[in-house]
Amino acid sequence: GFSMGGNLVLKLAGEWGNAGPAEFRAVAAVCPAMDLAASADALHEPANRIYEWYFLMQLFRRMRHKARLFPKDFDASRLRGISSLRMFDDRITAHYCGFAGADDYYTRAAAANVVDRIAVPALIIHAANDPFGGRGGDAVTDSRGQLDSLAKAEKGFATPPPAPAPRPGRAAPEPDNPFAEAPAASLKDNQAAATEQRR
Repeated sequence: GFSMGGNLVLKLAGEWGNAGPAEFRAVAAVCPAMDLAASADALHEPANRIYEWYFLMQLFRRMRHKARLFPKDFDASRLRGISSLRMFDDRITAHYCGFAGADDYYTRAAAANVVDRIAVPALIIHAANDPFGGRGGDAVTDSRGQLDSLAKAEKGFATPPPAPAPRPGRAAPEPDNPFAEAPAASLKDNQAAATEQRR
């Protein structure tokens, strides 16, 4: 997942813990907004306001479109006076999604609250200059050492995380790592097979 999508997949992985489906073998997130309150506040910093205004324009446009399609369900007048992402989340997101306010939404929807429960290999990549308030050079690990972080995107790839421990009542995971690059030989074999099929 990317950005808010990264927050969603990490939150789901944390909530599943050891109870996820057998097919769920790993999770990866790029610049996830794991702490929603901190992200909203970071976007309101003067250096990041251009990003905040961009997001607000997009959110306003979508909200007005919904209000035109479903005038009985959405009230575009609630947008008046909103000048920050936190205000939008307080008046719009929280109001229409069943939260008490922005703080309640940020607390209940943040992956940061459950990321330590992730029980499969996880890769979290953050840019050092992420305007959402990325963790930059901080390490992101849980008690089993299964989370890995790439501090600066320009420096290459992070070390692949270790394979997960077997889940209770399930067979041990296969030794291959879902984040490892495919061997060069297998890539060549695949290319050769694809070329043969086109003939």
